[in-house]
Parts: sequence; structure tokens; C-alpha cells
Amino acid sequence: MQGQVLALRARQLAATLGAPHLREAVLRRHLLLYAHTDSEVSLLVLKHERQLAYALPAGARQVR
Repeated sequence: MQGQVLALRARQLAATLGAPHLREAVLRRHLLLYAHTDSEVSLLVLKHERQLAYALPAGARQVR
């Protein structure tokens, strides 16, 4: 249940940013959760493997 709630919040945050695509990537010891359009990427979460959980921010900052 908690995973479903987190996924819903992530999709809502991506929609707020106008980014229809939500992706998760694992790069060695880091997890990235990001939303993207055809021309922009918004990083939502960056966590190290030792961090057991992550919380989505209330808002997001776009880097262009």
C-alpha cells in the first residue's frame, strides 16, 4: 500500500511539472527518480543505497 501511495505522489508531482514520463534509474549505488518531457528532465529524488527510503519533495526545482 505504501508503495502505491508513493507512486501516485510521484506521478502527481511529474504532472505538476508538466512532465508526462516518470522514470527510475539505478546507477551503481544511487537511485534516481526523475520526470521528463521530450526536451526537459526534472530530478525528483537522488538517494544512496544506504538510505532505506525516500520522500518526494512538496515541490520540485527544474534545472534547464
